[in-house]
Amino acid sequence: MSQILIGTVGSDVHSVANNLLENELLSSGFKVINLGVSVPVDELISKVSQVNPNLVLIGSMNGDLQPVMDLIRELSLLNFPINNIIVGGNLKLGSEGIAITEILRAQGVMVLDEINLKFSKISEVCNNKISASDHKIKINKK
Repeated sequence: MSQILIGTVGSDVHSVANNLLENELLSSGFKVINLGVSVPVDELISKVSQVNPNLVLIGSMNGDLQPVMDLIRELSLLNFPINNIIVGGNLKLGSEGIAITEILRAQGVMVLDEINLKFSKISEVCNNKISASDHKIKINKK
């Protein structure tokens, strides 16, 4: 069974999207590990090392993407495939929003927002990502 780890990092306390994602993914047969909101990057990295999920989904409703960027950097140091990270939410704050989205995409992160994804499609997106990736991800333990 494919495992998906979800949560928000940094100062983001938006739990509604996490709960909706969790319910949608569970109903589609995924094993979901929901770490909740405002998860410290170190805690999320530790959990990824422990459970080796197929995908990591990170939500951001307040646009505080520095912790997201820190998380991506740390996951890459573990050899977790960057293209198995999905970031979604409010990623277009002000004039910097497009640049943030493009930075994430340039690193290979899948970026989802309200324009190109509805919750009912998340299972399909996850299935496609998992099918296209190596199911035997080898991560470096810290």
